[in-house]
Amino acid sequence: MTVRCVGDCRLLEQVGEKQDFECMLTSRGLRHEEFVLRVRRLAQRAVDADWNSDYAVTVMRTESNVSHRYIGGPVHDWVKRCAADLTRGAYDPVPCNVPRSNRSAGGGGLPLERGAE
Repeated sequence: MTVRCVGDCRLLEQVGEKQDFECMLTSRGLRHEEFVLRVRRLAQRAVDADWNSDYAVTVMRTESNVSHRYIGGPVHDWVKRCAADLTRGAYDPVPCNVPRSNRSAGGGGLPLERGAE
């Protein structure tokens, strides 16, 4: 089964990043059904830019209800950054007594401006 993807999933599928993400999960023994991807193109930042190829990918692990956002695009390797976050346990279930604001301590995905979702 494939990872569920919502939003502008074509951005990932065109460059094979969805498949790369699924292969990375498989290599770690993780089930694809535990993850959901949400993809959206980022707004143009430069006035003279005709097209922005960057996008935001939110990766959510449904079992733990933990999600992280990454910037994707030609010069970004969000799958590699997500793999590093998985390795350090950033998507593991968090005990109820740990405040939500401390769940992402240690970095992870590149932050987006507040309200950008």
